[in-house]
Amino acid sequence: MIGSILTHLGAAVGGYLSGSIPFAYVIARKKLGLDIREHGSGNVGATNMWRVGGARLGFLCFVLDIAKGYVPAALAFRFGGETAAMLSGTCAIVGHVFPIWLKGSGGKGVATAAGAFLAIAPVPFLYAFTTFLVVGPLATRTVSAGSVAGAVILPYVAWSTASRPVAWLSILLGTLVVYKHRGNLSRLYNGTEARIWNGWESSSPNREPGITAESAPVLAEEKR
Repeated sequence: MIGSILTHLGAAVGGYLSGSIPFAYVIARKKLGLDIREHGSGNVGATNMWRVGGARLGFLCFVLDIAKGYVPAALAFRFGGETAAMLSGTCAIVGHVFPIWLKGSGGKGVATAAGAFLAIAPVPFLYAFTTFLVVGPLATRTVSAGSVAGAVILPYVAWSTASRPVAWLSILLGTLVVYKHRGNLSRLYNGTEARIWNGWESSSPNREPGITAESAPVLAEEKR
């Protein structure tokens, strides 16, 4: 009993600490010499990193944000089973959204949630990730549309391929993702959502030109 409690406690703490590593903030500081919270949308995540720092840094941040959800959840699954993995993955997402190091000012948790579900339920993850790619970067050229579409597909697939606890967790996290993107949904409807690239005719991402620590203030509307 005590061993199980300690395992689950370690999974929760480890997941939160891993998720709270603000990779977008660190990369922007080290590579660009700026505070990512003061540029682009002000969001501490891979999409804003892509917008502010370009495709290479954005992709690096995306991979690292996935890893900080996957690693603790996979370790928890290995040593504590599915429940511990769910707890660790959830805490990793909470850590990304509310990182202790940045006084709770984090990202939207999509990439970290993807990493957690890759470890917990790979089949629903694959369906959701494929939906994200098709609807997001390929069809609409926006991350937000793909994120919301993936969040909708995830619980649908999880309900038929994973355990009931995982399915309920996918509903909870999917709802959180949609809620965090409510401002993006409004801009998608109005046709004003920022695109991450300009289509097959150009491989350049939709980024801010000449970014410096003194330029590109936060877009207040996008931060909502």
